[in-house]
Amino acid sequence: MPSTSSCRPRRAPRPGLGPGPPPSRGPARAEVGEPAMSAPGETLLPDPADALPLRDLGRVGYREAWELQQQLLEQRAAGSVGDLALVCEHEPVITTGRGTADDFLREQRFEVLAVERGGEATYHGPGQIVIYPIVALAPGARDLRRYLRALELALVDVVRPLGLDAGVLDGATGLWVDGARKLASIGVAARRWITWHGLALNHETDLSHFEAIAPCGYEASIMTSLRRELGHACPTRAALVDALGRALNARLAPLRAPAPGGALPHQPEGTRA
Repeated sequence: MPSTSSCRPRRAPRPGLGPGPPPSRGPARAEVGEPAMSAPGETLLPDPADALPLRDLGRVGYREAWELQQQLLEQRAAGSVGDLALVCEHEPVITTGRGTADDFLREQRFEVLAVERGGEATYHGPGQIVIYPIVALAPGARDLRRYLRALELALVDVVRPLGLDAGVLDGATGLWVDGARKLASIGVAARRWITWHGLALNHETDLSHFEAIAPCGYEASIMTSLRRELGHACPTRAALVDALGRALNARLAPLRAPAPGGALPHQPEGTRA
């Protein structure tokens, strides 16, 4: 099945991205279509009424969200639901993508699940904002790298107005601060050109949990969070979820097929809207 990575391809670490200080380099820049910095008082985001429908599951086990994604994917393929996205945070878990190396595990602290997305190992846990878009890519937009880039640029749209110099790092995926610290990871897959899996933004994450693995082949010390970067100025989860919904709609609209009508499927016990 098509998949693409939340991480760079496995290769020797770049200077500065292993132990020790970060590399001396300019800020990360997106290769294409990156928005300009907003002026004070302005926003990069579209009208809130245009937000991609989000179902907030709150904190939920990874397996439960994984099963719900598969149910929604089948219903999206049948036309009984339109495009939507799940937003949640998980109990601590490690997931491994299709490119995970054998030596990824540093400590046996959390459950490990092998999943369908591209990329290597990553950690999910409380304090992350995880979004899984279930989106039918239109015939002219069936390119998972283009889709992944749309997710990256949606993250840029949300984080840059907070005053962080965040963008895309050449040779890697996800969202990076100052070209050296990784703030968000992305790993996606598609079945019948309907997307699943998605992105994880470190909001108030316990970054020490990344020490259980080599996240995306890097040292755990490169991982950062909005709380670490912004301190008391860190936005609330609700504000970030709202902004991500609006930014994703703006970025994914050119990639999506027209959505048929239809109610959302029954919600399993243990989740909440």
